[in-house]
Amino acid sequence: MINLLNYNCGISTEINCQFDDAAPNGIYCPPTNNVAMRPNTKLALLNGENVKGEWNLEQQTKTSYRGGVMVEYSIEYCADIIVKNPFVVNNIALRLDNLQSREIPSSLLEVKDDDNVAAELKFTLMSIPTYGDLKLKGNLLTYGSTFTQADIDSGNLSYSHTAAPNVTDGFIFNVQDGAGGFYGVDLFKIIVGTVSSKDLADELHFGLFPNPTDGEIHLIFPQSLSEKDRIQIFRLDGVEIKTFQCEKSSTQTLDLSDLTDGIYIVNVQVNGKKAQKKLIISGN
Repeated sequence: MINLLNYNCGISTEINCQFDDAAPNGIYCPPTNNVAMRPNTKLALLNGENVKGEWNLEQQTKTSYRGGVMVEYSIEYCADIIVKNPFVVNNIALRLDNLQSREIPSSLLEVKDDDNVAAELKFTLMSIPTYGDLKLKGNLLTYGSTFTQADIDSGNLSYSHTAAPNVTDGFIFNVQDGAGGFYGVDLFKIIVGTVSSKDLADELHFGLFPNPTDGEIHLIFPQSLSEKDRIQIFRLDGVEIKTFQCEKSSTQTLDLSDLTDGIYIVNVQVNGKKAQKKLIISGN
């Protein structure tokens, strides 16, 4: 039996996703927007099984009063084919003045694929800007939102600075081509106002979700971390209450279900660089 998802996303009311051993990310919450992720148990354990016959998908709830319904599912079996992954042509920081809005053109952000057109190359946001708004055709994008390379080529993707001056901002994304190819995880930088080269070198970006959470959180980084890196949880009064040793992965999952409801600070130290984000725990 293959375990796909094991109560990993406690506050999710919808599951709309793909499971693939070759996906760039582990379990991703919320599991919506048809996001591709690696299952809890590798699907490779089914290698060599006869695809003919009956296949069963089992779902189970923790409690009798939290039911649900399976709408649709499908299984894709694979032959020995070579998947051509998307690749980055341009990933150059967007620069703009304080409180300015600018289009993000393909000359700054462009991904291509040898066997897919621009409209088939789908970006998924794994973190959003901190100091401004990312918009598609004027509509605000948030965690899990998607857009295509064709949207970028058409000038439909833009960023508006709205907060603190002279900062570096950005968003983390991955790319799927709809044919089994992946590119991810990567960071697109946004430089607002006057920011020194030292500030840029010291900047650390990561995505944190769900936020608020009832216990489990996921941190997404544009690069794989090492076991030397640390994640700390602080109360607002500065008292450290938890420290986690990182795994060798770009995705870190933390169980904070034993913490009481409130606001906390998540502090990350990676290669001497530090970054912090506020976290709200609610529902424990």
